Amino acid sequence: MSGRHLFPVEGSGQALMAGHLSNAVRRIRTVIMNTALDCDCRHRVDSALQRFAALEHLRDQKRSLEDAHHQRRTIETILELLREFDELGFQDMDESVLREAALLFEDIAAAAQAASHSLKLVSSDVSSTFDKPATTP
Repeated sequence: MSGRHLFPVEGSGQALMAGHLSNAVRRIRTVIMNTALDCDCRHRVDSALQRFAALEHLRDQKRSLEDAHHQRRTIETILELLREFDELGFQDMDESVLREAALLFEDIAAAAQAASHSLKLVSSDVSSTFDKPATTP
């Protein structure tokens, strides 16, 4: 075995992508707001950018939740493979079996860590939404 995990963890770059998108929207807003637009147009463009950013934020949250579900299914699959490990007696185990089992446990840990990170992203967004004071137009 190459020493690599049997089940690569997906979804770990989602927070980075979300940050890039947020920065891109901020830069676009800055460029547009610094151009010579009439007041009504400026307000409409800013409003459209805010709606776009909010929709993208919701998409990021949905992707994070989907990633957590995917990681749970990955862990479930790995646990099925580890059932075979339970069926082996001490005499049946050799170095390759032990290494493969160790990699499977590492894959479970990596998938759990990725799922935890995804759920924390959504959780922090939800709690910050409820912590914000209500604004009136």
